[in-house]
Amino acid sequence: MEFLDITFSPKEYKRFFNKIIIDKKTNCWNWIGGKDQQGYGQGFYRSRRERVHRVIFALYKGKIPRGKNIQLDHLCRNHSCCNPDHLELVTPQINGLRGNGLQAINARKIYCKYGHPFKPQKRGGRYCPTCDNLRHKKRMQGSQRKYWLEKQRQATARYIARHK
Repeated sequence: MEFLDITFSPKEYKRFFNKIIIDKKTNCWNWIGGKDQQGYGQGFYRSRRERVHRVIFALYKGKIPRGKNIQLDHLCRNHSCCNPDHLELVTPQINGLRGNGLQAINARKIYCKYGHPFKPQKRGGRYCPTCDNLRHKKRMQGSQRKYWLEKQRQATARYIARHK
């Protein structure tokens, strides 16, 4: 496995830290140099383009494994920040769940859209038992009642056959 291991020469140290401004309120080390499309600071270290927060983290906290199974999470949610105290090595799943994407927003929900509490499912995930019961009652009163009763009878028969 390849690692990002950093040792700065005095010239490299000066070149990197001349492009960092410290915000007194948030204690973020804001990169004022070049940035990529997501707003992460970028710079060259030993003729290779690197994200600045990764370089600074490796300098102060130690080696970072290269690859997709480990990421640095900005605890301050500021992409241009490179303060090593604001960064944490995490898996991509944890990093995604801490963010503001659709996956993270839905994972934090504890109630369905009608205000009923979710319950965990045996195989993972969650469901709303109240809404499930209401859907079932609506099905059983509709025009396809016979169809749903037959489906229910078949499912019960399969369950009994499996558990004999």
